Amino acid sequence: TGVQTCAAPPAISVVEGKDANYPQRTAHNAGTTDVTVAFAADYTTAGERLTQRVAGDKIIQWDGTGKEKLFSFAERIASKLKESGGRSLNIAGNGMQTWAKYGKTQEEVNAAMFKVLGKVKELYPDLERVVTGGQTGSDIAGAIAARALGIPVEVNMPKGFKQRNAKGFTTYSTAAQIQTDIDTAANILAPKQRQQQEQQLVTTASVNPKSLAEQAASAQAADELASTMQTAAAPPAATQKVSEFGTGTQYIPLPEMGRDLPKPKT
Repeated sequence: TGVQTCAAPPAISVVEGKDANYPQRTAHNAGTTDVTVAFAADYTTAGERLTQRVAGDKIIQWDGTGKEKLFSFAERIASKLKESGGRSLNIAGNGMQTWAKYGKTQEEVNAAMFKVLGKVKELYPDLERVVTGGQTGSDIAGAIAARALGIPVEVNMPKGFKQRNAKGFTTYSTAAQIQTDIDTAANILAPKQRQQQEQQLVTTASVNPKSLAEQAASAQAADELASTMQTAAAPPAATQKVSEFGTGTQYIPLPEMGRDLPKPKT
């Protein structure tokens, strides 16, 4: 029999967990990555206490008072990765319900995380993967920053792709919509970087025209271009893999999985 091959995994995956509660994905993310980053202003919330407990000595927390410079925080993260020889980073922290109390917007949290993660990648090029829980605030900012920087990201979310908004209301979504939200924010965050990636592909192809198809395929596999996966189409069945955390139903809208989105009250 011949050797079986499968397509490279996408640079972003949005995974639905089997449990509708948040603790399962919190424990999973901390347990399957080398270092956990907690970016928060309030470490007394239930979520932050749980993250600290399950991450143990693998956690690096930002000084919630705001006295610590973002680059200093990034240096501590990079040092922790070097110390452990790690290649994966779990990004957690306060949701928007908490950040809003401190006068912060999602866009501000995104920008801060972009600065932090960009510096980490500069100091520690061996970083290969970012994992987040998909919650609003720090979690989704980590996914957005990773996407903007071209770092493969895995977003593990509770059943129903559940989130909590700045007003404290629970919302439900789809993998496709979550990915679109991440890509849209990433494109706004680092448009110049995305343009440079596209220009680099065009320039290299013009020098060596024969490699155009190969480069295009490589770029799509790595999903470094801005619009590669914004449609969030379902991948071929052969390339889907079942996650120990979730159901393996990446990029598939909830109605196709036999569940309807919450209907508005009439």
